[in-house]
Amino acid sequence: MKRNSLYNFFNKNNDKPNSDRLPSNRFKAYFDILRNRFGKVVLLSLITTIFFLPLIIFSFFWNVYSNYSIEQFAVENSDQTLILFQKFSLISMQYLFSIPLFIIGFIGLGGTFYVSKKMVFQEGDIFLWSDFFSGVKSNIKSSLLSGVCFSVYLLIYFMNIYFYPIVSEIPFAVKIILIILLSIILVFVTSFCLFVLASASIYQFKFVPTVKNNALLAAILFPTNILMCLLSLFFFIGAFLLPYIIIQSIFLLLIILFGFSHLAISFNLYAFKMFDKHINIRYSQELTDKGLDKGQKEE
Repeated sequence: MKRNSLYNFFNKNNDKPNSDRLPSNRFKAYFDILRNRFGKVVLLSLITTIFFLPLIIFSFFWNVYSNYSIEQFAVENSDQTLILFQKFSLISMQYLFSIPLFIIGFIGLGGTFYVSKKMVFQEGDIFLWSDFFSGVKSNIKSSLLSGVCFSVYLLIYFMNIYFYPIVSEIPFAVKIILIILLSIILVFVTSFCLFVLASASIYQFKFVPTVKNNALLAAILFPTNILMCLLSLFFFIGAFLLPYIIIQSIFLLLIILFGFSHLAISFNLYAFKMFDKHINIRYSQELTDKGLDKGQKEE
């Protein structure tokens, strides 16, 4: 087998569009990217996986250790409250230790969002490896900001989720309300972090404007942000929520081969549409509808 045969297989015809016309809207652009650059989409997700490998490996072994510890503790102790507290402690430790691993993963996502921006803007030549690490370097501040925000809130979220069942004094209805509020904040934090990554690829990073503008977008667009978080994180949500090992393994494989690229491309398409509407039309008109055929009417 030739040295570059696998790379050439994935990249065959990637940069040869089926039509000279650009897509007319961001929705069509998603399928246009998959049709014309699917090989690079797969390779981009594989490269991103390298940055998330420490988190994936740690989570796997910690879950094995955690399940064994809880089973052993349940054999020795019949008190349900103590068992729940043991579970709470192990989950809290897992997400505490995962904070630096999430940050490493988000550093990789900085490169992923940068390359997917070039795909969304229909830039002709994409040198995947060099462009990816250029994005990692140029987006490092936004990656650190979003990685810290997401991982720290994830720790807070799961500590609360697993703490409430221990406290019998809190009424059940109050627990439900608190969990709903925590979940609403989780959507806000997640969409904020994704907006930060998307904006870093096209705007100069300045801490205060970045936090203010993307927090506003995460708040005022909250209903559509819920939908976009569900769509862009579909494979991750499936792997986390479904309890069956075989299904989780399938979702994990899909994440490695496609999920990271899908996350970056789909959210970039959404974010750029929002940037066009709320920012670019006033301050950066050269970016408005970039990568689209303005001569075609959006449906």
